[in-house]
Amino acid sequence: MPTKGNIFGLVSLQGGLGTVTITINATILTDPPPPQTKFGDMINTVTATPAEGTGQPVSATDINAYDGPINPQADIRALVTGSDDGCNDQPLVRVLDPETGAPIFQFLAYEQSFRGSVRVATGDVTGDGIPEIIVGPGRNRVGQIRVFAPNPVGSTNYSELPSYRTLPFGAAYRGGVEVTVGDVDGDGVGDIIAGQSSGAGLTRAFLVSPNAVDPVANTPYRSFRAFAGPYTGGVMVAAGDFGTYANGVKTSSNPDGVAEIAVGSNAGIKAMVKVYDVSGAPKVVRTIQPIGPAFRGGVTLSVAKYSNDVVDDIFVGAGVGGNSIVEIYDGSTGAKLAKMSAFSSFTKPNARVFTASLDSIANPGVVENIYGVKGLSGGGGAKGVRAYNRITMQTATLPASTVLAPPLRIAPIIVRVAG
Repeated sequence: MPTKGNIFGLVSLQGGLGTVTITINATILTDPPPPQTKFGDMINTVTATPAEGTGQPVSATDINAYDGPINPQADIRALVTGSDDGCNDQPLVRVLDPETGAPIFQFLAYEQSFRGSVRVATGDVTGDGIPEIIVGPGRNRVGQIRVFAPNPVGSTNYSELPSYRTLPFGAAYRGGVEVTVGDVDGDGVGDIIAGQSSGAGLTRAFLVSPNAVDPVANTPYRSFRAFAGPYTGGVMVAAGDFGTYANGVKTSSNPDGVAEIAVGSNAGIKAMVKVYDVSGAPKVVRTIQPIGPAFRGGVTLSVAKYSNDVVDDIFVGAGVGGNSIVEIYDGSTGAKLAKMSAFSSFTKPNARVFTASLDSIANPGVVENIYGVKGLSGGGGAKGVRAYNRITMQTATLPASTVLAPPLRIAPIIVRVAG
């Protein structure tokens, strides 16, 4: 029977020495249905009170599941930057302050000698409620995905989790790996989704089981090709909960805790984004033709809640030649919500543009700031990260980020800090 409140117990330690282990097996209910929000952090507080006259009470608090909204007093809203195609620098991943652009910490994603790009994504793939940083390499390196997590929990010292290494397209593939995170099976843990940056553009989703010796499944849960041959330009990938689907049929506009996969084209064909339901055999549930009817420069993708509802929305950035246009589409209906030219004031505006969004602390769940960086063809242009504020409609470069030279990539993250 469900129980809540305090649990009391009386134990006896011979001579006041020894240890006692109390194990509580509990089932945690799933999140309430929309539009309710998620549960808060799971916090255990234990107080040991010695027999009268033998000592002082001792108390300890342990936060062992971060499931709630961000805590503005303890958590850090931040940006993660990697590098895009055309990079000729070491494979550094940097985490930046979203107000100043100052680095919070950084680490090498791959061996220092690798001079290709590093794709970056974030999400909880360990099941502890704390987002990890997931990376994939650009071309000319074996396409190995790696995962980096805070060590210890609550610190800004991120180290790799070697058991999460995976080769989504085999040991011979060196064409670049796009990566994102989405819970495609609804078990509450983020799964790893990979796309081929070049070639056929295969997209594969791999289930993650954090307690397994090899947490990332070796066999893909789903595998499909979004754009038929003769196209061989590769894809971009993103994931979000765009409603409730079953075998390619939409049954509700409310999210169901299961991610759908958005796949975007690279240069070479008419710009296109396809959204796939992967609850069964992958099926297209929405097709978006962004930027312009004749645009063939490819797209970039990210996901965030732009509109004031419970469904994720799709941010589509223009590829090479698109004047840094960003279009936002309703994740439930596919309707265009906005068209932005906030990043066209960059020098080399026709480089492809990548975006990341962060929620407002005052209004969680709704995007306040959209951040843009220049990717492929942006080398030699303006440095840094630009921020567009939806409230003031102003765009400015984060002052301390001007040490970062394009081509860049970007993703949002909440860095959990132990209180």
